[in-house]
Formats: sequence, C-alpha cells, structure tokens
Amino acid sequence: MILPESFDVIVLGAGISGLSVADAVLQQGKSCVIIDPNEPGGGASGAPSMLINPATGRRAKKAWNAEKAFELVGSLLHRIQNQSRQPFYEQNGVLRPALTEEIAKDFKRSLTKYEWDDGWLEWIDKTEFSRRFPLIGNHYGGLLVKKAITLLGNVFMRSYSRFLKKNFLQTDYGRQPQLFRIRENWYVDLGGGAEYTSSIVVDATGRYQTESEYWKFLPLHPVKGQLATYFFQNSLELDYSISSLGYMAVTKILPKQITVGSTYEHDFDSLKTTPQASAALQKKFEKTLPGLLGKSIRTRQWASVRVSLPDKMPVIGVHPEEPGLYIIGALGSRGMLLGRLAAEQLVQQMFHGISPDKEISVDRYV
Repeated sequence: MILPESFDVIVLGAGISGLSVADAVLQQGKSCVIIDPNEPGGGASGAPSMLINPATGRRAKKAWNAEKAFELVGSLLHRIQNQSRQPFYEQNGVLRPALTEEIAKDFKRSLTKYEWDDGWLEWIDKTEFSRRFPLIGNHYGGLLVKKAITLLGNVFMRSYSRFLKKNFLQTDYGRQPQLFRIRENWYVDLGGGAEYTSSIVVDATGRYQTESEYWKFLPLHPVKGQLATYFFQNSLELDYSISSLGYMAVTKILPKQITVGSTYEHDFDSLKTTPQASAALQKKFEKTLPGLLGKSIRTRQWASVRVSLPDKMPVIGVHPEEPGLYIIGALGSRGMLLGRLAAEQLVQQMFHGISPDKEISVDRYV
C-alpha cells in the first residue's frame, strides 16, 4: 500500500484564486499541491483578454481595498513577467465614456465620493473627450482610469503556473479529485485511492462551489459570460482599453485585435457560445466604436462561468463545521484585481489566526 503524499496545504482549482493561494502559501515557506481536472485557467480566469479596473460598475465604484489590491497584483505581474518569454499585460489605462447624462453625473461623483489617490482617475468633459478620443461614439464626456491594466488571461495563467512550479509548487492537472476527511486530516482521491493528504484544504473551484454540499449555506450564483475577439488587417488606433456596456480590451502586444465582453447570463443550460451572445456583443461594439466592427476580418467567441454573491463581494474563510476546509470564491468579474489580496488574507488566517476583513469573510453568511 502506497501512503498518500502529505502537504501543508492542498488547493483545489487552478484558476486565479487557486494559484494566488498557492503563491501566498509558498511565500510562507509551506508546501503546497494544486489539483485541477483541467489546465490552469481552464475557467473564467483564462479569458483571452480582460481588464484589471479599480473603478467598476455603472457608477465607477471604487473596488474593495483597491490600492492594496492593485499594488499586490502589480507586484505579482511584474514577478511573473520577469520569468516569462511572452508578454501578457500592459498598464495602458481604461477609458470609461459616459453614455448618458446620468452616468456622467455618477462618474463625476466617484471622484469625490471615494478616496482616490492622486493620479488614479481623470474626468474629461465632452468637448475635450471628443477631441482626444474621436473613435468613441455618442457620449457626455468620460473617465480615464489611469491605474488599470489589460491582461491576456490565458497567457498569464499558463505563465503563473509555470512560475509557481519553478518555486516548488506541485501540480496535478487533468484528473478529477474526490475529497474526504478522516478525523483531523483531509484526503484527495484521484481515482486510484488517496494520493494527497493535509490538515488544510482550500476550495478554489469556482463554479463547482455552487454544486458543493459543503458550501450550500452560501448563496453562490453562477453567471455565464461570453466574449468575442475581433481580428483586423491593420493595427488599431486605440491607446486605451474601454469599459462601456461591458469592456473592450486592446493592447500593443496584440495590436490587430480587440476583445469585447461580456454577456451576463443568469439562466443557462450550456457552456457553448451562442449566436444571441454574438449579436449582443456586436451591438455593444458598434455603439461604443461606431464603424470599426465592419472592418474586422474574423471573430472568435469564448464562454465561461464565474460566481457571485448577492452583495457582489468575494468570500474567504474556514468552514464553520468542517475544520481545515477553506473557501476562496465569488470574485466575479474582479478576480484578477482582488484574487491575490483575498488569497493573502486567507493564508494569514490559516497560519496566523488573523481574521479576514468582515466584508469578504465567510462569517457574514454564518
């Protein structure tokens, strides 16, 4: 009989949450294995392009702990990029055109309602906005979010996993894990008996948390998102990504394409891309950048599922009745911005008994 291999922490799920937890665990000098039936970034974290934008939603609301979250994710991207041959991000800012007078008022309020550090946001009036950004359609001015990043999600997630493996993370991809507990220890069966054991398991499985008996007390809700990447013959004359009716991600890394997302589908029975979503994304694209869609030469669609809670905040912490079982999830569309900070707080709770911020603690649902 072969005894299961023991680790300080077992992480289930190799999306941004799982890899971020593994990174934080390794920085504590602890051993870690990460397990996923798919390759890293096989879910929502692996989108072709996405935005790391601290001014979110219709009212440009400041994200939870935006400064610390942006600092941590910026440091993370820099560490990984230094060891990756392929570039995967740009801090190129995000343009937020105000499509109605009411949205313009909300954007202006954001500048004073929240305590933004100097240099994060700039309000641009209608005349100046039209002069500086002539490709944008009808608007009432807009915000320029200067502290924002465009990320090639699929490239980044592969690079992140390789980076952590070089730093002694053990990975086990491609097999479906079954979790069970015997007394104080957790075990993972991958089809041939228990192969890994630990007193600590972190569930970072994303949409599969919505089906888990362990987390049924949480009002987790899956949301399907579809996006489309449009390819062009020539480089696009866009210096910023855009957040308007969704988002439009552009980079100088891949200057002949733009990724438009995302749909928000609360009722769905398939993860396949659909013609209805394609039409909706084309409508977003045409309204924000009139005339550009007709110049595209081909399109590629993509779909995945992310998870949210009613308060639109992440959830982290230890299970109230299952010792050693932790969760990190419900990061929604802000996973890349908040994932590393949420993981840091979770690991501080594991090893040092420091409670996470109440806004994101699992305790708010207990």
